[in-house]
Amino acid sequence: SLELQNMTVSLEEQRQLAEVESSRLSTVLESLKDAVAVIDAGGTTVISNSSYRRLFEEEGVTPEPTAGEAPVSMDDLRSRVARGETFLLHFRATDAAGQRRWFEALGEPVSPEMGIGEGGILVVHDTTDLSLRRLQGDFMAMVAHELRTPLTALRGYLQMLNRDGGEAAGRLGSLAAGQAERLSGLVDELFDVTRADAGRLDVQLRRVDLDTLVTNAVAIAQSLTDRQAIRLERDGRGTIVAGDPARLEQVVLNLLTNAMIHAAESEEIVVRLRKLRRWAEIEVEDRGPGIPEAVRNQLFSRFQQGRPGNGGLGLGLFLSRQIVEAHGGTLEADSEAGDGATFTVRLPLAARKTVSDEGAASRDGAADPGSDGTGPKPRRALSRRRSSSG
Repeated sequence: SLELQNMTVSLEEQRQLAEVESSRLSTVLESLKDAVAVIDAGGTTVISNSSYRRLFEEEGVTPEPTAGEAPVSMDDLRSRVARGETFLLHFRATDAAGQRRWFEALGEPVSPEMGIGEGGILVVHDTTDLSLRRLQGDFMAMVAHELRTPLTALRGYLQMLNRDGGEAAGRLGSLAAGQAERLSGLVDELFDVTRADAGRLDVQLRRVDLDTLVTNAVAIAQSLTDRQAIRLERDGRGTIVAGDPARLEQVVLNLLTNAMIHAAESEEIVVRLRKLRRWAEIEVEDRGPGIPEAVRNQLFSRFQQGRPGNGGLGLGLFLSRQIVEAHGGTLEADSEAGDGATFTVRLPLAARKTVSDEGAASRDGAADPGSDGTGPKPRRALSRRRSSSG
């Protein structure tokens, strides 16, 4: 009886001590700004703090794929934690207010002292401020380097124009106008990136004849070079999409000028336009040096240049993919070193009853790609896939 009494007292003391330690742990966890959760081997959340619950339960933050990294989801994160994996990865998400945010997720296995068996601890840190500061630094460095060149040239031409006048005025004025146009294009790209990051890259949808649009884009690009021939191949059928003609022309011209710059030794650039059931496909193929392996995974990232010093900001491919995705389509690239590159745009064909020939619609009015399994494939890593006609 005395032994049982002593054991009871001891157990009560241990219970009280456990409650004190649990209270301390809860206090520490609640004081953290980072989202923290302990997940057991069965995937059950044993402990979580208010930051975790607010972020993933109340706000419903969902990880989005980041260029150059494999797609990640909350289910993926929780499964890896439940298995006791050690990892560090980054992802971005859009919160309820529509703001883009960046996060760092850390997974660690639980220690035996936790008393829950196997499982792990997930810590998610909001790195938005750091990411924005780093992005701002990259942006300012790029702007200082790239925009300085056309501005210096423009200033010099205008000074000579003011000083010389006469016969030279027309030629110098033309050069100055060209540099001003180049500068305007760079600034427009920067504004588009800002809109894309904020989820406000507007596209005004209407029925667009891709045959006419691509033909015009090829003619414009051909007028810019006499070193390369641009050959257009079409399957001869009318190709109508629900799209923003100015934006889609921007994409095609971006791909063509990209090929002209990075594949200058390619004597010919081939553009193919065809219909694949409910989808339109545009291919731009060159026979240049291909895409360097070091930049393949970051090809569609902002400020990524295939060859540094080409006079651009490295935003063309990033913006092109954003525009195509805003149309419900995909933009992919295939390349191998020394064997050229092929960029493929896929867009859903227009449904006649959704978008009129003259009236514009919001991007929500784009044609439904359908559920017959004929739509674009998910993004994948760069690999070589030449078309049969290539």
